[in-house]
Amino acid sequence: MKPWFLFFLLLPVTGLRSQSMSWNCALALQDKEISFSLQKKAGSNTLQLINGKETIVLDQWFLKDDSINYPLSVFDAVLRIPFPIPDPIAGRYCKLDSRIPGYFLPFRTIGKKQTDRSDQVNKQPSLPKEWKCIFSEDGLAQDSGYMVLDQNNTSLHATILTNTGDYRFLNGEVKGDKAFLQTFDGGHTYYFEMTFHSSFKSWEGGFYYGRSGKQNFSGRAVSGNFLTDGFIKPPAGRFHFSALDSSGKQKTDLDPEWKGKALVVQIMGTWCPNCLDESRFLVDAFSGKPDNVAFVGLAFERKNDLQYAWNRIGVVKKKLRIPYPIFWAGISNKDSATKALQSQFKVTSFPTTVFVRKDGSILKVHSGFSGPATGFYYDKWKQEFAVILKELSAQ
Repeated sequence: MKPWFLFFLLLPVTGLRSQSMSWNCALALQDKEISFSLQKKAGSNTLQLINGKETIVLDQWFLKDDSINYPLSVFDAVLRIPFPIPDPIAGRYCKLDSRIPGYFLPFRTIGKKQTDRSDQVNKQPSLPKEWKCIFSEDGLAQDSGYMVLDQNNTSLHATILTNTGDYRFLNGEVKGDKAFLQTFDGGHTYYFEMTFHSSFKSWEGGFYYGRSGKQNFSGRAVSGNFLTDGFIKPPAGRFHFSALDSSGKQKTDLDPEWKGKALVVQIMGTWCPNCLDESRFLVDAFSGKPDNVAFVGLAFERKNDLQYAWNRIGVVKKKLRIPYPIFWAGISNKDSATKALQSQFKVTSFPTTVFVRKDGSILKVHSGFSGPATGFYYDKWKQEFAVILKELSAQ
C-alpha cells in the first residue's frame, strides 16, 4: 500500500486529505501542561507542530506496535498516537534516546483555547524587556541567564540566554501578577512559572522540566546583557582531535585531507537543540567560506554505539542538508569531549566551536551558541563569525 494512501486512511475520524486540519494539544509536564498545536494544510500529508513563534515540520511517519509515530524533526523522539486514532486524540511524546528506558510524557487534544480580546480585559502593566534569571536548588544558585521578553498585553514571547546557549523559543501569558513561559520543540519540555512582586520589577517562581525536574526560578529587571561573550582563552600548541567515520576508521587532525587548510571544528551532538541551530547556521556559512577553510563536525552521542551514532548523524545530515563531514567522537558528556580533543582547554558546553589555523594552532574557541530566537545576538554572531573566518583564511 502506498504511504500517501495509508495516511489518508489514518486521518482522524472522517478527515480527508483535501481538508485543512488543526488540533490544539496539551502535553502533561508534572502537574503543568504545555500547549502546542498541530496543523495540516489542505492537499498535504505533512503536519506542522506550532511552538509559539517556531514551526516544526513533521514530514515523516511510521506504524509500530499498533501506533502511528511521527518523528520530531531531527530528534530521536516521536509523537506516538494509538491506531485506530481516537477522537479526541490521546498520545505520548516518547524520547527514544533517553537514559530512562521507556521515557514518555502524555499529551491530548483539547478544545480551542479561549483568547482574551484586548477590549474585553484590563490592560496588563508593561513588563521590563530585560531580566536576570537565577536558577537555584536548596537556596544555592545553579545557573543564571539573561531573558529578553516581548509583551503584547497578556501575550508573552521570550528567550533566555546563558553562557552555554539559549532556551530557544519560549511563549506564554501574563495575567495580573502571574505569568508562565513554556516550550515544546521535540527536544525541550520546559515550563517556567512566575509570580511578580508589586513593582513588577522582580519575581519568584519555578522551572519545571521532564518528568520530575524542578528548580527555583527568580528574576529581576536589568539593563543590558551581563553574560560573557563566550570566548575561551585558546591554549598554546597544536589542536588535536580523534574520531571515527561510519566504517569505524579513525579520523584525526593529521589526515592528509586537512593539509594546508584552516579548520572550523564544531563540537556538537544530534540531541542538542542549540547544536542543531548552529548546524543550520554553519550550512548557510559554508556556501560562502574561503576555499582554504574546511568545516568539520565532531558528534558526541547519548549511546556508546557506532551504529546508533551514525544513524543519528545520518538523519541530521540529511534533514539539515549538511555539506561538511561529521564524525563520531564519543559519548555525550563534557569529560569525553575534552578527552577526544586531547587539548588543554575544557569543553564547558555543547556546542563549542574551535577555529584552527593552517599550522594547527588555535586562533579562537567559542563556547555556546545564541540561536535565531535571540534576535539581535544571533545577528551579532553572524557578523563576528564572518570576521573570524576572514582572519582564519588569511593566516
